[in-house]
Parts: sequence; C-alpha cells; structure tokens
Amino acid sequence: MTQLSLTNVSVNASDAKKPLLKKITVTFRPNELTVILGPNGAGKSTLLHAAMGQHAPSEGSIELDGADIAQLPPLAKAQKLAWLPQQRDLAWPLKVRDVVALGRFAYGG
Repeated sequence: MTQLSLTNVSVNASDAKKPLLKKITVTFRPNELTVILGPNGAGKSTLLHAAMGQHAPSEGSIELDGADIAQLPPLAKAQKLAWLPQQRDLAWPLKVRDVVALGRFAYGG
C-alpha cells in the first residue's frame, strides 16, 4: 500500500506573486479515506496536482513511501499514483472500462 506525505508544502502561481498553497501538511495513508473539501478556488486541485508531482512546490517536501517524489522515475510514480479528473475531454470515444484500464498501462501488457 502507498503512503503519500506532504510536509509544509507551498505552491506559487506561475507569476510567483500569489501563493496557491501555503505550508500544507497532510498524509494520505493506506486503507484510509481522505476527503478534501473547500470552495471554488481554495486550492483542492492544486493540492492534488502537487501531491502527484505535477506542480513543483516552492517550499516543503512531498514523499511517496518515504522517497522524494521529485526523484522518482516516471514509471515508479505511475505504478503508485493515478489521477482521474472529474471532467476530461477525450480525443476519441472510449468506454468507461477502457479509461479505467489505462491506469494499468504502467504495468505493461
């Protein structure tokens, strides 16, 4: 099972003037359900993007099973993390099972 930890993570906007996240500390543990609630623009999606290594934090650390997520090879990250956005435009029609099966792509075959 995978544990994902963010410690004092801050993420700045691309213009670096406004922080999108400020000193967030959270641990997502195996076999626990974590709910992230907040109004539009509160940083929920930014938090998840940072947790998955898609936004580099301006400060703090993100660890996946004790390893710095920025140092992990893409395949190792893909085998432990998945992101399925609520809404996504697909270039061609896919069945739901095929979209879900894409999560297995990192394992080959």
